[in-house]
Amino acid sequence: MGSALFGWAFTITKFAKVYAKKFGIERAKMMQKLWGDNYFDQKAKKWKNHNKSDDDQDLKRAFVSFIMEPIIRLCRAAMNGEMEKVEKMLPTIEVTLKSDEKTL
Repeated sequence: MGSALFGWAFTITKFAKVYAKKFGIERAKMMQKLWGDNYFDQKAKKWKNHNKSDDDQDLKRAFVSFIMEPIIRLCRAAMNGEMEKVEKMLPTIEVTLKSDEKTL
């Protein structure tokens, strides 16, 4: 996933590495969870292979919840000049910017 216009890209492997630490599972297993028909029920703290939570709410695919939505939030914050938000989000995805990169 990436943006040629903005000059950045990420792989599922990168996100799997970050989330594997958070969930305490192997990166390869996390990669499988982030792709395909996999959903995470936040309230129940369970992975599912269908889009209904334990309380019958619709769930988003793991790819959307854990990759797309965070990237969209980060891009919007950057485009809106909300650099405090950006600087809070970057360590979460293990991205470090140099001073000159921040200025850009």
